Amino acid sequence: MRPLLVELPAWLTGIVAAALVVQFILQFDLPAKWRLPAAGAGLLAVVVLTVKYWDKTLPLHAYGVMLAVAGVVAITIGVSRARLAGFGRIEVLDFGLYVVLCGVVGARVFHVIEAHEHYFGPDRYVEAVDAVPSAAGEAGAKVTRVVPGSPPAEAGLEPGDVIVEIAEIARPRRQWTVRGAADLSAAVESLLPGPPVRVSARRGGRPVSVQTQLRSGGGGMLGALAVWNGGLVFYGGLIGGMVYAVYFALRQKDGLRALVRMYDLGAPCVLFGLAFGRVGCFLNGCCFGRATGLPWAVAYPRGSNLWRAILTPGAKAGRCLDSLPLIGGMPSQYHGDARQLAAWINANVPHTYYVHPAQLYASLGALAIGVFLSWAFYRRFRLGTVSCLWLLTYPVYRFILEGWARSDTEAAFPAVSSWLTISQYVSMVGFAAGVVWLVVLLVLARAERRAAGG
Repeated sequence: MRPLLVELPAWLTGIVAAALVVQFILQFDLPAKWRLPAAGAGLLAVVVLTVKYWDKTLPLHAYGVMLAVAGVVAITIGVSRARLAGFGRIEVLDFGLYVVLCGVVGARVFHVIEAHEHYFGPDRYVEAVDAVPSAAGEAGAKVTRVVPGSPPAEAGLEPGDVIVEIAEIARPRRQWTVRGAADLSAAVESLLPGPPVRVSARRGGRPVSVQTQLRSGGGGMLGALAVWNGGLVFYGGLIGGMVYAVYFALRQKDGLRALVRMYDLGAPCVLFGLAFGRVGCFLNGCCFGRATGLPWAVAYPRGSNLWRAILTPGAKAGRCLDSLPLIGGMPSQYHGDARQLAAWINANVPHTYYVHPAQLYASLGALAIGVFLSWAFYRRFRLGTVSCLWLLTYPVYRFILEGWARSDTEAAFPAVSSWLTISQYVSMVGFAAGVVWLVVLLVLARAERRAAGG
């Protein structure tokens, strides 16, 4: 797991930004006498911003980087095969860029709908007032209320604790000294929604340290837009891309045939891109798997997505606590007390239990299906065959993967089924559509054979 690949210093970010800005301005069809002044103005603006934020860094998140790689891979393969599908390369390039954009929007919307409680629950978990300075003169923010069932409550933070320092775990240089309630409020506002922090506090004169979240993982509407923190559902992206494909087809002379040709071209490309995108999920620690003892199982560090899920009451990941390292030595009085259990786990357990690398399973599966569909594409079968094969293969694989290897998603409709996730429901609909598509193809083939024989 490596959610943050690197933090670029301001000077390096400035150099890259300056080159891009100058190149972008020079590409405009400006009069010759305005080109250099415009480029100079853009360069000056970059220099001013670089100097202003000289002590800042630009984080490169693994999820975002791999998402970009996925888009480039999918579009590149599509452009290279454009002529075989009857399209121009520039036409497919433009189509691919819009599909990626619509796909990201659709994937994010699907994810936010799936996890709406996560994003639009209470934004702040802790309320506090200025604390009376200690005998040593150390001030802080005295906790007056902790939202019941929230991550701080489950981590063991209690009313009466005096918070003195907050530090992000993934970015240790981002830390805040808390001298009062105003400092705590400013620190919480500065935190990105989701990533865990280390909270240092005093409790009855002794130091206490917990790893938790002080803001909700969602952070409301702004958190819902924070794609770089992870949270894209493939089926949502697929729906978004298909919607744009319909719009594209409506502008073509052959309408429906153009739509099917583009689906045949795009199906394997999307899966090759997905193979890289799932690697980003693995590095980010999202879309984690179920507990297992297989030799290739992986464990995640404290503060990871799986770690927080384990400490969330009622979450699917919390049903395998017996698999946690050292859990066998847990004092018996903590059994049945979710808050004390969470506090004990935070203090004594070094990492999560071992789980299936479900993201890598998804990556390898997408790669294998992509290769199979590419073979079908090059064999030049009947129009629509590649799309049909996609609907008959990927939904089945995703359905099995969701039920067997993943534990990050809960049942979508518990009244209907206690284990079927929303992606499994979509998989069933997709497979049913594939069966219908197959029947249509077979009927058309039979009608053509009869016409040729008659």
